Amino acid sequence: MPKIKEFFREVRVEFRKVSWPTRKVLQKFTILVLLVVILLSVFTGTLDTIFSKFISIFFK
Repeated sequence: MPKIKEFFREVRVEFRKVSWPTRKVLQKFTILVLLVVILLSVFTGTLDTIFSKFISIFFK
C-alpha cells in the first residue's frame, strides 16, 4: 500500500512540472486537427470514388 501512495504522490509532482497549453493555444490546435481530419477524409473519399469507378469500368 505505501508504494501505491508514493506512486500517486510522484504523479502529482510530475503533473505540476508539465507546461500546460493555454486555452487559446488549445483551441487553435483543436481547430487545426479538425481541419486536417476533414481534408484527409475528403481526399480519401475522392480517391475511393475514383478508384471504385475505374474498377467498375475495367471489370465490366
